[in-house]
Amino acid sequence: MIKLSELHEQRKSFDPSSDDDYFVFDVQVDEELFAPPPNVREIGILATTTKGMVDDVVMDVLIAYHLAGLDTILEFPHEVDFFDARHLVQTAAQSNASLSFVPPSDLTDESFEAYCLKLEAVAKAYMGQQAMTRFVMPVTNYLQHMFLEVIDPEKAKSFVPEDSVRPRPLPQRHAPRAFRRAQSACPRRHRRGGGRRGRVPGIRAGRHRGHRRIRGDEPRRDP
Repeated sequence: MIKLSELHEQRKSFDPSSDDDYFVFDVQVDEELFAPPPNVREIGILATTTKGMVDDVVMDVLIAYHLAGLDTILEFPHEVDFFDARHLVQTAAQSNASLSFVPPSDLTDESFEAYCLKLEAVAKAYMGQQAMTRFVMPVTNYLQHMFLEVIDPEKAKSFVPEDSVRPRPLPQRHAPRAFRRAQSACPRRHRRGGGRRGRVPGIRAGRHRGHRRIRGDEPRRDP
């Protein structure tokens, strides 16, 4: 984690050596700095909430950075709760921000179950929000898995998302269960890669911590 004020100071003299150097995550908003830090193209802002609602200063910074041309991600550590999944996804859609839900750092059967319940609510909200053109992790990972099942069923059997949003990703023993729980949360019409009028909202792979964008796969807009 890095404070936003520290990131601003650090990036003033930062000399990027590769494209990955322009992507920054785990950023804590400690000051109202609405001008984006230099040498940043994509930024992950840690969510803080009050009574389940994302704090205004976090949303203001997120929106300001989007308007300045940065790709933005609102990151939810497992311990940060939100009031309503539908409202959260709608807010992200209106702000043109992606969402990332970080698994528990101490992954037990109990904490994994709580994480799955959260993802079930988010998946339902995501599949019902056609205005969402950004990605929601790890739900988007599951959508990738669904498409891979159609394109290459054998490869899909061993597909595990690579996501280093914490020092370690979901263990492989948990990943298949997470996919099954996501599937149960998604309406049946979406499970083979087709949403309303054949489109799944926001289906775009991310670069967030181990994800790679797939070139030329921007979501198709309905005529």
